[in-house]
Amino acid sequence: MYPRSSLREKRLVAAWLVFLGGFGGLIVLDNHPSPSHIHGILRTIAACGLLFGWLTGHAMLFVRRWDRNPGIRAIHRNRDGLLWLRITAVVLWVGVLPLACLWVYHYTQHLRP
Repeated sequence: MYPRSSLREKRLVAAWLVFLGGFGGLIVLDNHPSPSHIHGILRTIAACGLLFGWLTGHAMLFVRRWDRNPGIRAIHRNRDGLLWLRITAVVLWVGVLPLACLWVYHYTQHLRP
């Protein structure tokens, strides 16, 4: 008898299926254009599924690797290491993420005519 899949593995497969569904939907909708209003809505839904599936799948793969890394386990056992890990996460969220969002906004504004 086959071993049962864990809940984490099932979620990972679901995320990649959403990604592939969105990717396939975009390919089909781009190759068969339609002037109707529903075509734009379906294209937006497919693009959101593609983005959500890709981000979720990669985040879950990162978490799986993170849990198995012996260096990270050593940091979690040490209180000072965990404190510095939290400080680094806060600095990245407060400092780097807003700058990256502003850069993306600036870049997209220069793409417009």
